[in-house]
Amino acid sequence: MKGVVSGSGPVGEQPTLLLDLSTAQQMFGREGYINSIVVSNKGDEYSGADLSEEVTRTLRVLFTDREMASQLKTALSRPDVMAQLEQRAGSLRISDALREDLASLQGELAREDLSDELVSLFSDDDVRTEFLEAVVATGDEELVREVNTLVVSMAEFLVIDIKRSLLDTAEQVGNVVTSFFILFGLFSIMVGILLIF
Repeated sequence: MKGVVSGSGPVGEQPTLLLDLSTAQQMFGREGYINSIVVSNKGDEYSGADLSEEVTRTLRVLFTDREMASQLKTALSRPDVMAQLEQRAGSLRISDALREDLASLQGELAREDLSDELVSLFSDDDVRTEFLEAVVATGDEELVREVNTLVVSMAEFLVIDIKRSLLDTAEQVGNVVTSFFILFGLFSIMVGILLIF
């Protein structure tokens, strides 16, 4: 055992037990198993996040079985699936970033070759949710089973850009709070003008 650390910082808010990997695996009876690997980019909490997109894309490409990705490309290139993707990309309920990703997905599916960009898009959680829903919307149960099997078999590791997601969430919350105070301020000004009259 290395020690028990309490407080904030790299170990989080709760008290955390620090062990070397082999001891932890033996202790929990999981020799040879790892449930997650955390990658920290160069830089501080903000400049490191700027590299997240590139690092995430590279890791997703490295950990993907290209044969499975090629079969998934073939399955998603069907006209009925492409029509559903087009419809989803035009939806008002999705963010601009996701709309761009879906447009990129459609463009990459139309290409002859399997690009690294397409492999990376296949591994993105939001894009995957959208194309799986598009496949379900076709009503072809056999295709749904095939695509789900390919998605599960495609990558040994799931690469998640946690830091970027958390920063995006924090930015959205900040925007909501800022908007609230702007509206509150405008309301106060309007009340003041009415009182003057």
